[in-house]
Amino acid sequence: MDRPNLRGDAPVSPVEPGRPLPWQRGHPVRRRPAPRNRVWRHTVYLGVFKIEQMHAILTDAFGADPTRGDERPVGEAALAAFEVDERGQALLATQALATCGWALGRTISPGPRSRHWLEGFNRSEERFGELYNWLVSDPGPEPTRALLTAVDGGLVSGPLVDLWEAVRASLKLSAEAAGALSVPDADMEISASVGAELSSDDPGASLPRLRTTGEDGRVLHFRELEALQRVVASLLGVDRHLVLNIRIRSHTVSVKDDEAEQEHQEFLLAQQRGETEIPGDPFGDTTDAPLLNSFIAEDLATVSEAIRKGGYGAALRTYLSSSAEIAALRRTDIRREQNAVVHRVHPELTPAGRWPAKDIHPLVLSQQIAINSITESLGRSSGVFAVNGPPGTGKTTLLRDLVAHIVVERATVLAGFTKPWEAFTRKSTGWDHERGRTSFPRLVPELTGFEIVVASANNGAVNNVTQEIPGRRAVDERWAEADYFAATASNMIEDAEGAWGTLAAQLGNTGNRRNFVSRFWWGNRPDRTQTEHGMRTLLAALDKADRADSQPGLRRWREAVEAFNAAVRERDRLVAERAVVARKLQEIPSARRLLQEAERLYQDRKLSADDARTGHEVRQRYSHQATTDLQKIEAERARHWEFKPGFWDVLFSLGRRLREWQHTDDGIVSRLRAAEAHSRECAAAEGEARQTRENADRDLTAADHDRQTAGSRLTALERAVAAAEQRWPGYVPVGDTVTSDRERELSAPWNDAELARARTEVFLSALALHEAFIRAVPGKMLRVLRAAMDVLDGRAKQADDEAVREAMRGLFIVVPVVSSTFASFSRTFGAFDSESLGWLLVDEAGQATPQQVVGALWRAQRAVVVGDPLQLEPVTTLTLPAQQHLRRRFEVEERWLPAWTSVQTLADSVTPLGTLLERGEGEPLWVGCPLRVHRRCDDPMFTVSNTVAYSGMMVFGTPEREELALPPSQWVHVPASDAEGHWRPLEGDRLKWLLKGLRDNHGHPMDEVFVLAPFRDVADKVRKISTDLGVRWDRTGTIHTSQGKEAGVVVFVLGGAPDREGALEWASRTPNLLNVAASRAKRRLYVIGDHTAWAHRHHFKTLGQYLPLRKR
Repeated sequence: MDRPNLRGDAPVSPVEPGRPLPWQRGHPVRRRPAPRNRVWRHTVYLGVFKIEQMHAILTDAFGADPTRGDERPVGEAALAAFEVDERGQALLATQALATCGWALGRTISPGPRSRHWLEGFNRSEERFGELYNWLVSDPGPEPTRALLTAVDGGLVSGPLVDLWEAVRASLKLSAEAAGALSVPDADMEISASVGAELSSDDPGASLPRLRTTGEDGRVLHFRELEALQRVVASLLGVDRHLVLNIRIRSHTVSVKDDEAEQEHQEFLLAQQRGETEIPGDPFGDTTDAPLLNSFIAEDLATVSEAIRKGGYGAALRTYLSSSAEIAALRRTDIRREQNAVVHRVHPELTPAGRWPAKDIHPLVLSQQIAINSITESLGRSSGVFAVNGPPGTGKTTLLRDLVAHIVVERATVLAGFTKPWEAFTRKSTGWDHERGRTSFPRLVPELTGFEIVVASANNGAVNNVTQEIPGRRAVDERWAEADYFAATASNMIEDAEGAWGTLAAQLGNTGNRRNFVSRFWWGNRPDRTQTEHGMRTLLAALDKADRADSQPGLRRWREAVEAFNAAVRERDRLVAERAVVARKLQEIPSARRLLQEAERLYQDRKLSADDARTGHEVRQRYSHQATTDLQKIEAERARHWEFKPGFWDVLFSLGRRLREWQHTDDGIVSRLRAAEAHSRECAAAEGEARQTRENADRDLTAADHDRQTAGSRLTALERAVAAAEQRWPGYVPVGDTVTSDRERELSAPWNDAELARARTEVFLSALALHEAFIRAVPGKMLRVLRAAMDVLDGRAKQADDEAVREAMRGLFIVVPVVSSTFASFSRTFGAFDSESLGWLLVDEAGQATPQQVVGALWRAQRAVVVGDPLQLEPVTTLTLPAQQHLRRRFEVEERWLPAWTSVQTLADSVTPLGTLLERGEGEPLWVGCPLRVHRRCDDPMFTVSNTVAYSGMMVFGTPEREELALPPSQWVHVPASDAEGHWRPLEGDRLKWLLKGLRDNHGHPMDEVFVLAPFRDVADKVRKISTDLGVRWDRTGTIHTSQGKEAGVVVFVLGGAPDREGALEWASRTPNLLNVAASRAKRRLYVIGDHTAWAHRHHFKTLGQYLPLRKR
């Protein structure tokens, strides 16, 4: 870097011998006046080195990283940094030592095999601070100043041991002159390579406090900066292994902040000189130390200690579930278990409030399942719920409805108060400060737990959400009159159409927080003009009016309560109507089963009755025949008796005739007895058969009755549902009318326009109730919000955590949603401890490493994690082999490796409601509750994305659009040719031809074009070509450039060095890169590259199948 980079508000300058520093005359920054009421401040970065050098050292220590292909890491890091004011005087207590450089030195020596490998950072940091303070604060006594002058040149060229000896001797003279403290141990040994002596616990190694004359600190020159760089490089043991430079980033701060910092510096100098007995630092961090280290390291330490003591809640506990606990979960796959779907879209589970979107565009099935499941599972408890949001499936839409639900829930609490001031306790809180005391009332506990924080790993994601929620584009024209402090909100967003409600604020880093205070509280616009719409002005005017007459505010409050309750009653009435039908609809399957069973029983009984009838008839015939036979025998005997021999016949036949007759009679009697027995048996059998028949007939009658009853019940249910279908066509989820998975997913069960309007009225009346509450107690809210603004503006350093929490909770009453990156989370919400925030909404969670979310999860009661593990993965600078070494050293499961997982995949794994995605040769992937309807891309982009990444899970919901007068999507084949790394100049020629054709022949606007590449060196080349032809600078680059964005046209330039096969394999190893590239394109996708080299590779095969090939 030969010249300063003066673009933007924070120019960066190199430091070289003989050239002026930014605070010295002759430097361009010095000549450039700071904006009004602002002064220059400079951040000095010592030991700036290329990340590529670090990776080389890590590769030597741990081996090559197989996940990175041959892409060389880019970027720079620094060993240390500190702040300098506009005069060039270093600011005490702003120094920072980089853990990265320290760990790199420890990896060089003693090395990762040492059991003391990663021990001692705090001691090294402390010693560096002592050396820094000594060098930059101008010790004062003449012997020390003379010695410093004498050794300045030596500081640049001498080893660390010489520096330390000079410091020791100088301090001894200073101490003797001042009659003061101890000096470093004369026998202490200094190691120039590692600086181990600076990491010792020897109290004699500490530099003493200096008693000096109280003059200003020294103005820094090149020699001091170079000296400090040599000190820190030697201290860390990297001086012989890294090529180091110094960079200075210049920026501006307000005059007020600069004056506060000067007071702080005077106090620190007085404390260092022993001229004050005040312990600690009552000023707090008036100037933040440069951010060199992990933004979350201290927060992780805080959470770790809390976990050790058992002080953490369900959200973090769930997130940290072990593999065994996850394996024990009972998962429900909503794509395969339709009963779960029917249950989760019941009208009574639908949130009372709804975002004021179009009534005819309600949430579709998968979105409704997600919102209902979130509110059902987390509404009254704590935990984590993951939503899988593929591209274009309406993640922000879902989050808006969740915000509406939470606002309505809090409004329900507000409506329960008889008087608005009942929302506050009788006991106030606050803090003392140099101007007096800040005192304000506390909210009652019932109003806590509704705080909403949107967090993400990058500013872009949180900015998108907090800009979209208040913007008028997010509200349907039907609700254009909706206004929740709209004038104030319009100060806070960049949209030219303005805002409709003060619903969201982007907080996080210091700049964002102060920007919010400026716009929300003071009413300043981006051009620094002040409006009358600041919340402070509004509340002050309301308070003045309220002191004169409080009745109007109280009356409006009561009216708002009644309006809200009326809206809720109307919504409840409509839901009750639909719930009746929903229950009937749920009863239909069982009614059908009952009818089928009744029909089956009837048929069984009919067969039995028929059999009994037949059996009875047979028995009747048998009985009749037996009776007939008996009667015949009886008649035969009667006739036989008529011929019984008389006396004379017996006498004259000597009894023979009687004996013959008797013999015949005995035979007849025998037959008669048998016939009688047979007749009785037949009669009994006939009686049993008759009874069986009668029983069967009764059973048949009963079965027929049951059948008719079941049929009537089913008919009644079906008629009721049919009537409901006529009343709410398309919104009654009747399975018989849905012919495909796509139709089912595009449906919006029970969310017809009438109910949608009623739910929207509930949300808007909830907001009106919040506004009426704020207007009814303006004095209390003025005090609460003033305290919250002091917290955000850094003017509450003396406040304890409890008071800060109370102030911030008051802000959430007015602004329901605030955002922060994970990096700034602990700075914004450091006063909040375990489960002290209501809701955490994590956006773009697929890009966040597992550890980034821990501090936010610890503070939240409920967490909704939204993202997609099949788009861009987390970016990590530490190589996979190094991560593996750390994992094994600390006995951590592989699933926690940042190289392999994300916040989204971990949250997915602990969410029992979701679906299983097949991944070809890989293991199936479980994802949390999926959003399935894609409404961004035309084909073939939709099909490519859906096939390579989602196993066909998404359904096509992109609305019909006008034909686009552009060439169809295609793969422009560029045969193998000479390459410069991955860059193939012929592909650049085709890119120029394509962009010129789009612009000149078809009149397509270049700001609607993305130009992307998988490799960094290709991206650098295409950016130059594209921007020269009118493509916006921020719309061209690597795939990461486009995450979370979309464009009408995407051009994907593949590149690829012919002799670096591994790089092409790396780019096609997972579907993520291709998925992101394809799903950014709404209308056209043009791929430029060697079809022969790419189209046979994993995932790119699908691209080749669906994208027509153009060879010329």
